[in-house]
Amino acid sequence: MALKYTAVAAMGMRTACIRHRKAVLRLLEHGAGNPFLNVRWTSSFTGDVNAVHPIVFERKFHAFTNCKNRASISGQVQAESQNIGVDWMENTENIQLISTALGMEHYFANEVVVLRGKAMVCGIESEWTLQWGMNGSFHEMFKNEELTFEWGYDGKIIWHADAAGRVSRLELDEGEVRLLSTWIRTGFWVTEEAQKHLDIQQERAGLSAVLHSPEKELIFSVKLKNKQVVAHVIVDKDTCLPMRMSFQKFCFRDRWKFSNWKTLLSDRDCRYPIFSSRASSSVGQENFKIVKVLVEVHEGLETKLPIGYPGSVTIPRDSQLHPQILLDNSCPSSVQMRYAKSGHYMVRPIVDGKEAGYFILDTGTGCLAINRKKAMQLGMHGFGEVYATSISGSGVMRTQFFRGKSFEIGPLKIINPMFMEVNIDKLLKDVDGLCGFDLFHGSVVEMSPKHRTLSIYNPAEYSSIVKTKKYQLQWQRMFLFDNVPHVLAKVNGKEVILMVDTGAAGACLMFPSNLVEGFDDPEVDAPTVYRGRRMMVSQADYGNVGKFEIAGHVFSDVVGLVPNKSAQKMGMSSYCAGIFCTEMLEHFTIIFDYAGRRIAFLDQRRKKSK
Repeated sequence: MALKYTAVAAMGMRTACIRHRKAVLRLLEHGAGNPFLNVRWTSSFTGDVNAVHPIVFERKFHAFTNCKNRASISGQVQAESQNIGVDWMENTENIQLISTALGMEHYFANEVVVLRGKAMVCGIESEWTLQWGMNGSFHEMFKNEELTFEWGYDGKIIWHADAAGRVSRLELDEGEVRLLSTWIRTGFWVTEEAQKHLDIQQERAGLSAVLHSPEKELIFSVKLKNKQVVAHVIVDKDTCLPMRMSFQKFCFRDRWKFSNWKTLLSDRDCRYPIFSSRASSSVGQENFKIVKVLVEVHEGLETKLPIGYPGSVTIPRDSQLHPQILLDNSCPSSVQMRYAKSGHYMVRPIVDGKEAGYFILDTGTGCLAINRKKAMQLGMHGFGEVYATSISGSGVMRTQFFRGKSFEIGPLKIINPMFMEVNIDKLLKDVDGLCGFDLFHGSVVEMSPKHRTLSIYNPAEYSSIVKTKKYQLQWQRMFLFDNVPHVLAKVNGKEVILMVDTGAAGACLMFPSNLVEGFDDPEVDAPTVYRGRRMMVSQADYGNVGKFEIAGHVFSDVVGLVPNKSAQKMGMSSYCAGIFCTEMLEHFTIIFDYAGRRIAFLDQRRKKSK
């Protein structure tokens, strides 16, 4: 289960960056950098989740040139492993053998298969239902006393509904992983219909050692046509049944196992794995057990799932504990932001009726988060388990949820808010938590560093507010990946996707080290960046982006940070080239409209007199 709780923000200290900048700028004089991502995009935006996607995706980068001994390297990034596939005929025959072993020919176009069982999700035993049709559509639900999560696909839109019933379209890697994993788990991937949408290749050599596959197993690489994410499916040669499935999901592995295949329907020879498990560094361990299988026949010739894309911002939840979001128009829309020495922007919410410490405004966090100490002081209920990833390179941390009574900031009030536990107070004094996705999802949010204000508006009323303020807005398409906003930008003239992370302090732009080459000169020491109050030391390089453009606003000589190799891809989407960080915020008033999947940048730079 792909929980959308990506945390925690990079805690780079702005003061430390200033300390090293003078020396870094002298190094930059030896040459300008040229990182870029070579992507051709479709020209139109139709509103479809798949309408804006790379047609050609080639990672080609020039290094930032930080010192005289570092050459600017350009080259094609090679695949992780080079494999020689089998011929087309053998590949097709083996796919057919798998389809026959699963009994896929016994299903009909107007049927819906329903699996019911038990699952261990977020460390909590849950009721589990998965239903799918022969057109590839599906709906999956986990439900327990604390949480309800849903995923679905109606043939056009891949979507998710969280514990609060908030509906999101799944995009980029997130949508591809959900679609591929469900199609493989249900067997749809080997049907004739699925071949219209998938590229499936049997691997003859190369991957066996990587995936620890013995000779009695076949390996298939499965991906959506013209898309990025690849699933590796390991099939038993004797039974022709899937045994394992593996994703390289952004920077983390995601592995599935299937066992104890049985025929559970008396009238047809279809096989199902009674037990399946998922092990992921982003969600931990999940276990599934099929208890009952039903086949529902629908009138007509095509499958119609009982639950399709909701088409609304929220859907009902029957649990009394589920988070509820309210907007009180009688309250002032704006609250003051504080600018911290660390480079973060913070607000002071009221939590469970009491004024809390500061919470960092962090679009890079896919939820609300709170310090354990503060949660215990407020008597919050802790439950479950969740795994958080960090863009700072510190990897994955195991943590839990806390359930509060209320969370209030300006006109926004959340009843029964869910927090993820973080220990951010070890890095920043007087900070009790993070304001992430939950603050932004149901509202239009204006963040104005220049005026030190955060404004929260009802989306239905925002168009009239724009007229009153006489804004000239140019809305940009916004992607959400792991509940974190992403936008199109240009780096040295090349169009890329960047994460917008208002919690990533200490830099203007940030690029992962494995997408930028040329920092391997052993004779030159990289500058040291100090992170947080305890002076956690990390190595990083600085480079100069000659020209940067976002939403039509152009900047010259923008400083980019490249963390050391321990950060790798920093938990980013494989479509993402880098991060738009807090030092760029001061140039804009940024307007977030999560529900409308759009974002606007109002330029606050002083106009040069003619």
